[in-house]
Amino acid sequence: MLKTLSKFVKITFKAYPKYYLVIMFNALVNLFTMLTNIYGIKFILESLEYKNYEQTLVIAGILVLINVLKNLLDRLLIRINKVSRMKMTLRLDHLMAYKLMNTKYENLESTYYLDLKQRAKFANDNQGALFQLLEVFTVLISGLTNITSLFIIVITFDKIFIAVILVGAIINVLIVLASLKSQLKFYNEIIPINRKFGYYIGELLSYKNAKEYRFSKMNKLLEKRESEFINETDKYFVKFNLKSNLYMWALDVINYLQSGLTYGYIAYKSIINSLSIGTFSLYTTTVMNLTKEISKLINSILSLKRLSSYIEPFLELLELEDEENEGVLNVKRFETIEFKNVSFKYPGTEKFILKNLNFKIEKGEKISVVGLNGAGKTTLIKLVTRLYSPTQGEILLNGVNINMYDRKKYISFISAVFQDYQLFSYSFLENITGDLVDNEGALRSLEEINFTAHKDMPKGLLSEYSKAYHKDGIELSGGQEQKIAIARALYKKSDLTILDEPTSALDPLAEAAIYEEFNKLVKNKTAIYISHRMSSSVFCDKVLIINDGELEDFKSHKELMKNKEGLYYKMFTTQAENYQTNDII
Repeated sequence: MLKTLSKFVKITFKAYPKYYLVIMFNALVNLFTMLTNIYGIKFILESLEYKNYEQTLVIAGILVLINVLKNLLDRLLIRINKVSRMKMTLRLDHLMAYKLMNTKYENLESTYYLDLKQRAKFANDNQGALFQLLEVFTVLISGLTNITSLFIIVITFDKIFIAVILVGAIINVLIVLASLKSQLKFYNEIIPINRKFGYYIGELLSYKNAKEYRFSKMNKLLEKRESEFINETDKYFVKFNLKSNLYMWALDVINYLQSGLTYGYIAYKSIINSLSIGTFSLYTTTVMNLTKEISKLINSILSLKRLSSYIEPFLELLELEDEENEGVLNVKRFETIEFKNVSFKYPGTEKFILKNLNFKIEKGEKISVVGLNGAGKTTLIKLVTRLYSPTQGEILLNGVNINMYDRKKYISFISAVFQDYQLFSYSFLENITGDLVDNEGALRSLEEINFTAHKDMPKGLLSEYSKAYHKDGIELSGGQEQKIAIARALYKKSDLTILDEPTSALDPLAEAAIYEEFNKLVKNKTAIYISHRMSSSVFCDKVLIINDGELEDFKSHKELMKNKEGLYYKMFTTQAENYQTNDII
C-alpha cells in the first residue's frame, strides 16, 4: 500500500502541486478553529463560574467573530478545494490519455493491457477512486494535525484516557478491516457485472442499431436479457448493502459506548479532584474530539488501503513504456524500402505471422499486397509504419535500417489509411487537415477523389461530423466516410502512401475508379495497396503475394496470371465475373 500511495503522491504532486498547499492550509485553519473553540468554551465557563460577566461577553464575542470568519473562509475553501480537485482530476485524466497515445502500439493490442485500461477506467469512472483518494488525503492531513494537538492536551490530564482511546481505536480497526475485505471482494466481483451492464446500455442506446431494432426482435431480446440481468444483480447488491450496514451499526455502538465511558470517567475525576466546570468542559470536549479524529483517521487509512488497490491499474498504466525514438536520422527522400529476412510474431505468442520475407520496393512503384484472410497483410503494413518491429531480420529505407531514423520524421513521410480508420466529431476541414487553416488544400483533396457531399452541407467543410458530439452534426454513409479518410491521406502529400482496405464500403466500380484515379494522383510517388477486391492489382506495377505468412511471388499482374496454379490466379478468377475483359486477362 505504501509503495502505491508513494507513487500516487509523486505523480499528483508533479501534476498539480498547488493542491497540497491548499489542503495544508485547510488543515491549519481547521486546527486553529478547533483549539480556539475548545479553550474559548473553557474560558467562558470559568468566567461565568467566577461571575466575571464582562469577560464572558468579550470571550463569547471573539468566539462568535472567529466562527463567523471561519464559516466565510470555509465557503471559500470548499470552492478552492473543489476547483483544486477538479484540476487535479483533469490533469490525471490527461496523463492517462497522453500515456495511451504515446505508449508502444503493441500495448494497445495486448489483451492484458486492454484489460488493464478497462480496470483503470472503471476504478476512476465508476468508483471515483482518484477523486476519493484526493479527498481522503485532505481528511488525513487535517486529522494528523488535529490529533497531534489534542493528544498533547489529553496526556496532561490522565494517561488512562490514552488506553481507553487506543482500545476503542483497535476495535474500530478490526470492524473496518472486515468491512474493507467485504468491499474489496465486492469490487473485484462487480467489474464483469459492470462490463455486462455497460454492454446492454450501450447497445440499447446506440443509434447505429436503430435499423436492426426496427426489422428484427433484437431490441426485445436485449431488453429481456437486461431485465433478467438487473433482477439477478439487485439481489447481489441488497446482500452487500445489508452486510455494510451491519458493520456501520457495530461502529456506532462502539463509539457510543466509548463516549459514555469518557463522560463518566471525566465526571468522576472532576469530583475527586474538584476540577472547575471550565476544565471539565476542556477535557470532555478534547477527548471527544480526539476520539472522533482518531475514528476519522482510522477510516481514512483503511480507505487509503482500499483505494490504493483500486488505483493500482491506473498507476501501472502510467508506468508503461513510451514508444522509443532510438533513431536520429532525418528522412530526406524516398528511394527504396526493403525487407531483408523479416520474420514476425506478436509479443507473447509463439506462432510466426510473417516468415523470412525478402523483397524491395522502388521509388514510384505501385504495389498491391494480396493474400487470404489472416495471411499477414495488415501485419506487414504495421511493420512498414513502425507500429511493430520485426522479430527477426530488418527493414531498410534507402539502405538504412528504419530504426535508425527519427520516429516522428519517419512517420511524417508516410500517409496511411487503415481498414479501421477513424473520423472525429470535429469539422470536416479539421478531419482532413488537422486544423482550420487550409480550406483550399482540403477542397483540392476532396475534388481529387470526386467527393461532392460537402457542397450540400450547411457550413460546407466547417460543418461538424457526427451527431455523437454535435446535435447538428452530419452523418455520412460508409463510402463517404472512407473518402474523407482517403482525402486526409492525399492532403498529407507524403512520399509513401498506404491504403489498407480503405474502400471496403464502396461498390466495385467506385473502388476501381478510386484506385485508378489514386494512381494518377500520387504520380511518381510510392503506394502500397491492400484490398480483397482484385481490381486494385490491375492498376499496380507489381503484386506482392503472401501465403500463410510467406512470400509466394512478387511480379506484375500479367505475369502472375500466366501461372494458373498460383494463389493469385485462383483468387483473381473467383472474381472473374467482375473483370472478364481482354484488357485485364
